[in-house]
Order: sequence, then structure tokens, then C-alpha cells
Amino acid sequence: MVQLVVPHWPEPVAFFYELLVNQSTVTTIDSSLQGLAGAGWSDALFQGTNTVQAGRVSSGNTAAQNWPAQAVESYTVVGWSSAEGSDWATVSARLAGASFSGGKWSGPLLVAGGWLGVATVQQAKSGGGSPALASWGLFGAGSSAQGSPIVTPTDMFVVGTIPEPSTFALVGLGSAAMMIFRRRK
Repeated sequence: MVQLVVPHWPEPVAFFYELLVNQSTVTTIDSSLQGLAGAGWSDALFQGTNTVQAGRVSSGNTAAQNWPAQAVESYTVVGWSSAEGSDWATVSARLAGASFSGGKWSGPLLVAGGWLGVATVQQAKSGGGSPALASWGLFGAGSSAQGSPIVTPTDMFVVGTIPEPSTFALVGLGSAAMMIFRRRK
């Protein structure tokens, strides 16, 4: 069992956070997050939000699914604004073709003005089982016998707008016209 306490966002924007787990040998995530939709990552069905129950778990689950009791797994927490969707299945589908550059997300399916972020990958041993191990916090200030919590909150980055091909065509025509008029002078 784990505890998910999510950071409070100062603006009146709804954010969702989802716990994802993988084999303990997985220690990184690609910068475009494309690997989160596959490559062994499982949705633990353990979601939090900044709008319900003072930032505590709001999915109704008291234990992470797909993370067996007392199993050592790698884990991460993904966060996103409600503009991107309200569940991980929706958001992971929107990540197709996404990229992160210059402090902004872009992608054909992401919502411009939305927010998206992911925490570092850590390893830990879940609670529960027999004899019972206590639940432990995903976020915290120090390691325990069960593992390392995430010590910094998930950084959220804005989804920038992606110009349509017609915008690129207009820019190209405008540039060409400027060059032609400049050459005539």
C-alpha cells in the first residue's frame, strides 16, 4: 500500500495525478514520455487530484493495483491539467507523437494551454501482505527500508500551440514576397 499526497496548485485549475509502476530494473523515462504508454509501465489505478479531499487519493482505491504487496517496483507519478482529460487512458493516448522542447510540450493530440509533467523514477517495496508492511508515502524527505520517495514535486509544463500547415504556408509566402520586394529596390 502507498499514500499519494499531491501538491496544491495556487490557481483554480483541476490537476490529476496517476501512479505508474514498472519492473525495478527500469530507472528512466524518455523525455517525450512515449515509453509510458508501453514498455512495461502499468497504471496502478491510484489517482489523486488537487480538487477533491484536500489533495488526497480520490479514486476510491486504498491500495495501488498492478503493484503486488511487498513487491519492489519502479514507480513514477504523472500529472496533468483537466484540459488533457480526467484519466490516464485518455492522457496516454494524447501523448502519441508528443515532444518536449524549450520548456513546452507539443503534440498533435495535446490540448494547447494544458499542463503535463512527470516525476523522477524511484524504486520501492509496496506495503501490505503477510506479515503486513505499513503503507508508505510516495513523496517525502528521506528513504526508508521500503524505498526512496520522490523528494521534489512533479514539474508541470505548458502545452504550446502547434501552428497548422496553412500557417507555415502563409509565413513562407510572406517571406518570399518580402524578398521579392526587397530585391526590386
